Amino acid sequence: MDNLDYALEYLEKGLSLIPLFSPTMLKNNPPVEFSGNLEKALERNAKQQTPLSEEEVVQKLITDFSKRPLISTWKEYQERRPTEGEVREWFTDFPDANLAIITGRVSQIVVFDFDSPQSLEYAAANGGFEEFPIVETGKGFHVYVKYPNFEVGNKANRQLGLDIRGDGGYVVAPPSL
Repeated sequence: MDNLDYALEYLEKGLSLIPLFSPTMLKNNPPVEFSGNLEKALERNAKQQTPLSEEEVVQKLITDFSKRPLISTWKEYQERRPTEGEVREWFTDFPDANLAIITGRVSQIVVFDFDSPQSLEYAAANGGFEEFPIVETGKGFHVYVKYPNFEVGNKANRQLGLDIRGDGGYVVAPPSL
């Protein structure tokens, strides 16, 4: 299966989605904004007391930029799912694009993003999520739960390493890099 197949499968399941930049796209044909951000990141890093290697700076920027929407109109998909034609166009024009699932009412899901062992321990101590779909991510896990009958915003607890993505949010979805 390629990314278009995955995108169409998500759409068929009733999920709203959008394309994101991907590491492959950034390495093969970096947008001007990415190149400018990289130059600035390398300059800032060089001024640090203990700078990272250039490779580490590049990898961090690629990871961060690969979570950005590839389309400027992504917010409209918080209110409506894309058409099959839109999805086919996106992933035909950009076959290497990452995929993001829009969370909240439009897709009828909320996602808990666990990025630390402490966040998983916290969840386990408070009832856990054993009954729900879990996806492994680069830093931890996403747990998908059904959207409740009330609005759910986006929250981040950086100390704990736990984010909640609801209305107005999105998560990077498999098989994204």
